[in-house]
Amino acid sequence: MDLYSEIKLQYRQEDQIRLFREIMELNREHLWAIGPVGRIPHLVVVRDDFRNVPEVAVWSWPLRSPGNTAPECHAISGE
Repeated sequence: MDLYSEIKLQYRQEDQIRLFREIMELNREHLWAIGPVGRIPHLVVVRDDFRNVPEVAVWSWPLRSPGNTAPECHAISGE
């Protein structure tokens, strides 16, 4: 956070870039993450009267979920 605060005080772009690279290097050295291996199965249930839901199988894109398929465009039919 100190480096980020220092970036905001710099006027020269070269200095900003140099400090940001320091932040990225710190991140690379100290951020450990283990990502998922393979596809993550998950189930999505949709009622028959739910409309405008993507027809693409959910498992064809591992990050697809109802939350990122434009739920504001979904609708429930009155039938």
